[in-house]
Amino acid sequence: MGDVFRKLSKPRRAQPSTGTRVSKMKVKFRFRRREKKVTSDDIKLTVNQQIAANWRLPPESGDEEVDPFAPSTQPEPAQSSRSAATPSFIASDEQEGGRMNIQHHLLRQLFNGSNTMGIPESKLLSGMKILDAGCGSAIWLAEMNRDYPKGDYYGVDIDINPWATTFQTFARQEGRDFTLARANLNERFPYEDNTFDFVHHQVYASVIYKDRWPSVIAEYCRILKPGGYIDLICLDTTNEFLGTPSKIHLEINGLFQRLAEPRGADVRIATHLGHLVTSNGGFVDVASMKRAAPLGWGGVTGLLWQENARRGMVSLTDYACACLDITPEKWNEYIAELNQDLEKVRVVQFVYRVIARKRAVEQ
Repeated sequence: MGDVFRKLSKPRRAQPSTGTRVSKMKVKFRFRRREKKVTSDDIKLTVNQQIAANWRLPPESGDEEVDPFAPSTQPEPAQSSRSAATPSFIASDEQEGGRMNIQHHLLRQLFNGSNTMGIPESKLLSGMKILDAGCGSAIWLAEMNRDYPKGDYYGVDIDINPWATTFQTFARQEGRDFTLARANLNERFPYEDNTFDFVHHQVYASVIYKDRWPSVIAEYCRILKPGGYIDLICLDTTNEFLGTPSKIHLEINGLFQRLAEPRGADVRIATHLGHLVTSNGGFVDVASMKRAAPLGWGGVTGLLWQENARRGMVSLTDYACACLDITPEKWNEYIAELNQDLEKVRVVQFVYRVIARKRAVEQ
């Protein structure tokens, strides 16, 4: 991670609870006040430093600058079935994959700079069979494959994002590999019972229908080996405010629910992850965590979270305009107004994480 991220105080690591009780969640605000105005060029520099520090450019790219927020240069996958098969209203294109890459680094920073929590390092080093469910750009999968090369890695999503194949190419250039496949998280997974040692899930709530979440958790339990681990990470799109919120920020909380309801999604499902896992009955040692992400304050990290949110709203343009019956120009004005208002109101977005272990046979 870059110097900017290392300078921030690390949140205290949450300890797994015993049995199936969900541990008490604690939220820590440890963000420093911004000492100087940070420009958009500073944000792009930080973004590029993060990518460059973790991945080498392919040989044919030369010294070309890596810009994960660049407009897509590749067409949508020809066989994309996202709009029909899932409630998600965000396209899985190259630009969205770039946004996922930055969000991945921000999520790592929130949770002690690590890609995993609660799993013994010795098991990761010795080699585990790992599934990344809803792998998106596959950056988590690629980093795990690099850091723990003895593992056997699989990534599934409804569409294969262009960034996923790029990271797969990087891995193969270094003599490693991981498997990518299409799969709909709302349906039965194409794997036998007791297949994986570890299942990782880091997706938006809009990817899964709200009435399918118990079935999804049950599927994770089915494909995990006894004693295997599950790690769920989900963002809550309902923001909270430190101080008096403005009218436009009160409106945005209701807006996401309004956009999600016609698609059958629940944007607040993140707040129920712990209950979903414990109510399944197949998991023990359940631990639930909650972290606060600052939007537009707290230094460069806060501005990166703001940019991540802005890019997410840009990806929503087509669907939002159709749903709200407004023009793209009007939607862009709304996004600009939200970002300007972040200079006056301190907004916090919460991220929820649940880790657990599948009940062993003797338990």
